[in-house]
Amino acid sequence: GWHRSSEIPSYIAQLDELLLLTPETLSQTQFEQQELRFREHSFRLLDHFFPFIVSIVAQMSNEQVEQFMHELRVRHAKFKREYTVQSDLDIHSAYQEQIENNLTDWLGPLTTEQQALIVTWAEQLQLTTPLWFNYQTQIRVELGKMFARRSQRQELETSLAHLLYNPQQYYSPQLKKGIERNTHISKIYLIQIINVMTPEQTD
Repeated sequence: GWHRSSEIPSYIAQLDELLLLTPETLSQTQFEQQELRFREHSFRLLDHFFPFIVSIVAQMSNEQVEQFMHELRVRHAKFKREYTVQSDLDIHSAYQEQIENNLTDWLGPLTTEQQALIVTWAEQLQLTTPLWFNYQTQIRVELGKMFARRSQRQELETSLAHLLYNPQQYYSPQLKKGIERNTHISKIYLIQIINVMTPEQTD
């Protein structure tokens, strides 16, 4: 169908581009170009499925809305509970472990040099976890408003579009600044790790 005829050729074209890149000389510009392409794939998928999502939400019963909001509150409460008992050192360690696990999934065993880069990377990340609590609360508020207006198609489409296409608008200034800083740092260290990939990791 649509995905096979329209999207898969785009994925293949980007994979062909990636195969032409040399890890040792990958630049920030090249990295950002590929990052943008991945983001474009995501938005095209969202564009395609958005009308279906709107229809599903419009048809949700009050019981289904209550169940959804309950599950969301439970997930957010669990997230808050897990992180409020951790020290800053524990959270940095969790950041480091997550980075290592993600890169190992993609590259296989990491070299000593790459592991050292990850340690420095994790140490430099700003702790934004407490700021996410307020964001999650705001998202629940916006979802509540959206569900309350789900019988009005145009308002539903507008609210859902805000939530799905631009959730960043609900970030606090502090969270936005922290994310921008961490993204910049992560990009620097990820490119360095790619630059020292072994032939086995590249394969």
